[in-house]
Amino acid sequence: MPPLSPEHEALGRALRMLRARHRLSQEGLASAGGLDRSYVGSIERGEANVGYATLHRLADAFAMRTSDLVRRAEDEADVMVAALQPGSDRPDAQ
Repeated sequence: MPPLSPEHEALGRALRMLRARHRLSQEGLASAGGLDRSYVGSIERGEANVGYATLHRLADAFAMRTSDLVRRAEDEADVMVAALQPGSDRPDAQ
């Protein structure tokens, strides 16, 4: 299943990067956030439409504010857009 939108994909990428930085497995993050591991995986793939309460739980699992988690997703979306610009030298550019 493809990501629901570029915004969903950006949230998933941001979440995956945070999880790696905190050295958490999907199962560890799911446990810390009171979520199912498969749901965390679907969020990371951009396949889940995440509600505010879930964003809050995920942010709490990283001991951060929900707004900071959303900001990281927005920053990741900016990176994704920049990578698609002509002349981009980023390896993930298409």
